Amino acid sequence: TQREPGRTAVAMQAYVEGAVKAVRQLLCSAPDAEETLLSGRHAGTRGVAEHLTQELADVGPVRHLQGFARTAKQGAQGAALLADGLTGGRHEHLVQRLRVREARGTVLDHLVFISPEAARERLGVVSP
Repeated sequence: TQREPGRTAVAMQAYVEGAVKAVRQLLCSAPDAEETLLSGRHAGTRGVAEHLTQELADVGPVRHLQGFARTAKQGAQGAALLADGLTGGRHEHLVQRLRVREARGTVLDHLVFISPEAARERLGVVSP
């Protein structure tokens, strides 16, 4: 959009529309959710939070996810919280809440157009 500033408004509208759809889809799985947390590369883009706050007013507040480190990305911080919880650390409640220990299988187990075995072979992944 920097090369074509006229498309900035359209790009913002599309981005916000996609985020709103994602939040509304997730509400089917988490109907008691009371807020929307923003994280990732574009969460801090000017106008994103304001647009989402307006579009998701019926869901609850929209706020930025606050990390605990200044140099690590939020995804890496999340992985560190899970690792801490899995080892019985301070964030064990998070692992329990997400039911991580009950998780089974891989994303390859749910493929439709290619068999899990063919996908593993193509990706060079060893079968479990």
